[in-house]
Amino acid sequence: MFKATQFVSVLLFLSLLIVSSSVNAERREYKENSGHNAHLGFDGFTIDNINIDFDDDDLTVKNIDENTSFTIDRKFELYINDKHITTTPEQRKLTKEMYRSVDMIIEESKDIGWDGAKIGAEGAKLGLHAIFCVFKLLSPDYDTDDLEAEIDKKAKRIEKKANKLELRAELIEDMARELEDISNKMRKEIPELQKLNWF
Repeated sequence: MFKATQFVSVLLFLSLLIVSSSVNAERREYKENSGHNAHLGFDGFTIDNINIDFDDDDLTVKNIDENTSFTIDRKFELYINDKHITTTPEQRKLTKEMYRSVDMIIEESKDIGWDGAKIGAEGAKLGLHAIFCVFKLLSPDYDTDDLEAEIDKKAKRIEKKANKLELRAELIEDMARELEDISNKMRKEIPELQKLNWF
C-alpha cells in the first residue's frame, strides 16, 4: 500500500541529490533506516516498488511490479491505467488536493535542499577558516581562547540557519500527514482506486 509518509521521508534526501548536481547521474540509490529502498532516476523516483513521477505537469504514481498506475493531470482529471475516470465534484476536489499537496512538498523540499547545500558550503568555509585561524596562533596577539571564540561565533551562525531549516523540514512532515489523509480519503471515495490493491 502506498504511504504518503514513505514518499515524504525521502524527499529531503532526493532534493539534496537534485541540488548537488547528481541529476546528471543516471540513478542514485538510498535506503532508509526503516528499510525502504528508494532511488532517483530520469523516470522520477521510486520508493520500494512505487514510482512517483511529476513530469509535464502530470502526477503519476505507478506500481512497477503490477504495472498499474494512476495519473492526475494539470486539470486534476484522474486516469487509472491511462483510462479516464469520471469524477464527482467532491472527488475532483480530492484529486486537486493531492496534486497540489505533492507539488508543494516537492517545491518546498527543493528549496530546503538548496538552502541545506548553502549551509553545507558555509560549514566547509568554516573548516577552511579554522585552518587559517590555527596559523594565526603563530601571532603573539592571538591565542587558543581567541581561536575558540572566533570559531564558536561563526559556528553559531551556521547552527541558527540549520535550526531554521529543521523547522521547515518539520512543516514538510505536517504536509506529509495531510497528504496521507488525502490519500486515504481518495481510496475511500473513489471506487476505481480501490481496485488498485496497492494504493
